[in-house]
Amino acid sequence: MDVESISWHPGFAEGLRETYIKYSDGLEFKDEFQLTKEPLRIDVVIVKKRPDLVVDTDTGRIFRGHNIFEYKSPSDYVSVSDFQKSCAYVWLYAVESKADISDITLSFVVTSHPKALLDYCKNHLGYAVEEKYPGIYYVTGGVVPIQVIVSPKLSGEEALWLGSLRTDLNAADMEKLLRASIERTVYKRRPAFLNVILAANPNILQEVREMIMTKGLREALIDLGLAAEWERQGVEQGFEQGIEQGIEQGIEQGIEQGIEQGIERGIERGITRGKIEDAFAMINEGLSIEFAAKVTGISAERLESLLLSGTGDEE
Repeated sequence: MDVESISWHPGFAEGLRETYIKYSDGLEFKDEFQLTKEPLRIDVVIVKKRPDLVVDTDTGRIFRGHNIFEYKSPSDYVSVSDFQKSCAYVWLYAVESKADISDITLSFVVTSHPKALLDYCKNHLGYAVEEKYPGIYYVTGGVVPIQVIVSPKLSGEEALWLGSLRTDLNAADMEKLLRASIERTVYKRRPAFLNVILAANPNILQEVREMIMTKGLREALIDLGLAAEWERQGVEQGFEQGIEQGIEQGIEQGIEQGIEQGIERGIERGITRGKIEDAFAMINEGLSIEFAAKVTGISAERLESLLLSGTGDEE
């Protein structure tokens, strides 16, 4: 998938929810908050349900009652114009939500360090700019408290969730993220986040798929409904990276199916078998045949026939 075509914002919204999961009972998340009848929307607004709630994380300590988040994908950046527009959104939000302007904060989440913007704030607006925590710059002197979050520089759990929204994760990063996602079963409600990460980092799918098979993560991924999609994307990426990986995988699968059938037939049947197994696992978890068919690319009619025959094998 072309990185430019990835829909980053749903993943960002879910990443924010996981970042502040410890405080979820006291926070309300409003995605794409519509400011007016015209299409003016804020990416995410986090509203404290209790005024006395303290969000004790590096990115959350700035919080007041209403906290506006604007997100820029890895291929984008926050310009001076974006900054000015977002400051205007603060006033519009105060009017629409009837919030006191003194009870609002503004946060920008970016991947690249916004040197031009921070210089503009210091030299043109006369604001103070301080790196309060790793990757988190406080901008003070305006109407509301502002923080600029450079997500790859974050530390701790915030680095895991917000810092993973980029296109250059390595296999170790991905395995750490997957393990944390599986351990926190609440992430079953966060598929958009992982789907964005997978789409943005296709080059490591093959390597991480091997980790899944050798380190016992496959069953948990099936439970999350992601194993079949990983199988599909991993195979596609393998062929894109070169026929050598495809041949190697095909030889393994060909041996399992019977070397006499030939390597070419082994590749085809091995890939199909993996997809069918994933489809069966999803159906056994209560997902519909139609959903399993859509994810794996195996037709619903074919899956129904295999279910009736009681086998995932085909001649």
